[in-house]
Amino acid sequence: MKKLKNTCTRLKNFFRRKPKAIIPVVFILSLIIFAVVECIRASLYISNVEDYKNSVGILDVQDTIEKLQTSVEISSRAYFCDISHDNLLPEFNTAYANFFNENNHPEALLPKLKTQLETAGGPPDFSSLMNFMPQPKRAEKLSLDVNNAYLKLTELTQENAINTYCINLETALVRTYFLQDLKKPEGVSALLPGQIDNFQTNIAQSQDLIKSMTFPSQFEQEHLKVLEFLNKVAGSLQKDDNNYKQFARSIEEDLKILDEVLASISNKTLELQLIPEKILLQANTFK
Repeated sequence: MKKLKNTCTRLKNFFRRKPKAIIPVVFILSLIIFAVVECIRASLYISNVEDYKNSVGILDVQDTIEKLQTSVEISSRAYFCDISHDNLLPEFNTAYANFFNENNHPEALLPKLKTQLETAGGPPDFSSLMNFMPQPKRAEKLSLDVNNAYLKLTELTQENAINTYCINLETALVRTYFLQDLKKPEGVSALLPGQIDNFQTNIAQSQDLIKSMTFPSQFEQEHLKVLEFLNKVAGSLQKDDNNYKQFARSIEEDLKILDEVLASISNKTLELQLIPEKILLQANTFK
């Protein structure tokens, strides 16, 4: 106690002789107190973000994102305009449709994800003048990461006319699933009586759907080409199916038109096709 009193006495005497010296001392003490407060605030913020990541709303978001990734792996990616005539058969298959119900398709999951993000709300913000210190710096970076991820996820879940067009296009083309078999002579030889009539009905239904569809202006040429493809298939189905090789060759030539159309659509929508991967990348920030 005596030493402490002596120290206090010396300080008092010092500041009496040099009163201006108190200013830097007070400043340094204030800075230390402010730094301690900011470190505590940063720690509390990091804890709040962890609570946010484990909230019911964000866990629901993560669950839907996982379902979306599964969806694009086991189903077609038509919603993101990645369409191929090679994957039309599983889309048409009844057993497949029963296993993979419509609630788990991307066109249902993406709007659901958008709603869940709105319900969860954005993460808390953090900024500090002491961001050169380790803990506030970490908290500020975390704030930037989680808020950017939330904003990007919100942007990625916005539906547009191109999504709608591509899913409607697949709905129309899915009726042509049988062409995969008919482009081979052995597939033509295995035809049963009346099957060609059923296939012609399918093509007529596809033609009606394509004609009734609205399309984005950038896909005008592709849309007309799809109609050309269906018209050619309708003509090919009226040929003599007893000549297996010629019949199959005609169907194969028709499918080349479709392949060109779908490749053109794919080339115009490369950014759209990356949406599932971009969503997964941003979702990792919340884990």
